[in-house]
Amino acid sequence: VDTLRSFSPDPAPLQWSFVENATVEKAVGVPPTAAGTFVPFVMSATADAGLHRVGLSLPAAETAKSYDFAVWVKAAPGVDALLELAAVDPANALTSYGVSFFDFAAATPMPSPVATAEQQMKGAKLETDGDWTKISGPVLVAAGSSASMVVGMVSAASHVFPGTGAEKLTIGGVSISERQ
Repeated sequence: VDTLRSFSPDPAPLQWSFVENATVEKAVGVPPTAAGTFVPFVMSATADAGLHRVGLSLPAAETAKSYDFAVWVKAAPGVDALLELAAVDPANALTSYGVSFFDFAAATPMPSPVATAEQQMKGAKLETDGDWTKISGPVLVAAGSSASMVVGMVSAASHVFPGTGAEKLTIGGVSISERQ
């Protein structure tokens, strides 16, 4: 996380929380898609067999709120993405959860092959936004709960795979907005 923060400050009110089985580096010559201080970066899968992802967290909400989380991405050929949204109460119990995989070739969200029906993200969206693909979804956050957003790489074969270094996902921006 420190490496990521060294070139891409926390996109307030969100905070970078982890980088797993991936390297991150500043995307040179790539303008951000979101306003503010966000600096686009390239996430590359490491050779480790596992999940290849980055996480962001949102501090606890004072009142119950529903949020839309969005991330703008560009993927290397053969790489698709996952978006995982969750809310956790002060006792660390999961109060809301949804996950979706995004098939860029078909330009559509698809059910996660590893999640139960209840865990599938309701309202996941995939949209073209200029040169970028915007993937997004909603999460309900109870009063006193915090939220998290995880963005990861998946391959056609699995969400868990040993990387070769060729699997890359460029993140151009992230946003959070309160649902009306």
